Amino acid sequence: MSSIIAVARKAGVSPATVSRYFNSPEIVREETRQRIYKAVRELGYTPNPFAQGLVTGKSGVIAVVVPDIANPGFDITVRGCSDELDKQGKTLCVYNCDQPHDENRIRAAVERQQADGVIVASQEEFSRVNAEGFYHAAVPTVFIDRTPVRESTDALFVDNRRATNLVCEHLAALGHKHLGTVTGNLKTLTGRERLQYFLESAAAHGMSVADAHIFRSDFKFLGGAEAARQLAGMPNPPTALFAANDLMAIGLMTELTRFGWKLPEQLSVVGCLDIWASAITTPALTTVRVSSYSMGREAARLLMERIREPERPGVRHIFPVELVVRGSTGRPAERR
Repeated sequence: MSSIIAVARKAGVSPATVSRYFNSPEIVREETRQRIYKAVRELGYTPNPFAQGLVTGKSGVIAVVVPDIANPGFDITVRGCSDELDKQGKTLCVYNCDQPHDENRIRAAVERQQADGVIVASQEEFSRVNAEGFYHAAVPTVFIDRTPVRESTDALFVDNRRATNLVCEHLAALGHKHLGTVTGNLKTLTGRERLQYFLESAAAHGMSVADAHIFRSDFKFLGGAEAARQLAGMPNPPTALFAANDLMAIGLMTELTRFGWKLPEQLSVVGCLDIWASAITTPALTTVRVSSYSMGREAARLLMERIREPERPGVRHIFPVELVVRGSTGRPAERR
């Protein structure tokens, strides 16, 4: 087993500098941090978290709370968090939170582990009191796509207005007039914004969205499949549909194909996120690319900054998006 002395020798620094790298990385020069990081990885050195905690009063544990760890969008975000925190020798604990009672369970677990900070990805706003009570007070927190009550809390957001505008611009240019949408969970900020901005943008581009063509769902594959079953039985379906994430779009396309629909001839489909599976569906999915990995890394970076500077002003950062055009969208067929 390697030691802190071996790491120091390999990096060409003193053992005290290696100790500062793990305990107070902000006071170590970037070039030195990179040398130590490389030495740590090559030697497979793991600092003793118990000993570190006795010195610093910190556990070295960072909690990441996501609503659905099986969702490919969130696993990319977690990977971004992990890559950033790994460089600083922190331990990542991931918690799945998709039911109201989960927040109390996770709160107890985080307190038990004495986590130094929490990164909270978009999830149901079950209770403003419970949400702010959990991610509150002494635990530094960064939100992803969830608006905190306190101005001093850091938060990162997807540019959902721009995302839906790109979708509507694309569909309008193809000649579509009658659109539909599969919403995400409307108890989340993400779900509400993507629906609201999509309706606004469709109207601004001269396209209609009938109430019957708004399929309320949950961001999951089976939710998209259920929307397809409803859509398939309609006498006058829309010619194009925006799904609030790729999982639902893929569920919708899979089920419609099973019913014998031709895509995009009978229906153009657009998703949101650009998960890896979007490029290998048949047809490949047109979607809005979201920087999930970058958001994870930035959330981790901001959290470490917040831990070091608890009194600094809160940061709000909106991440850009881009449209990726593939085979699932085309010109609408002439209706008889």
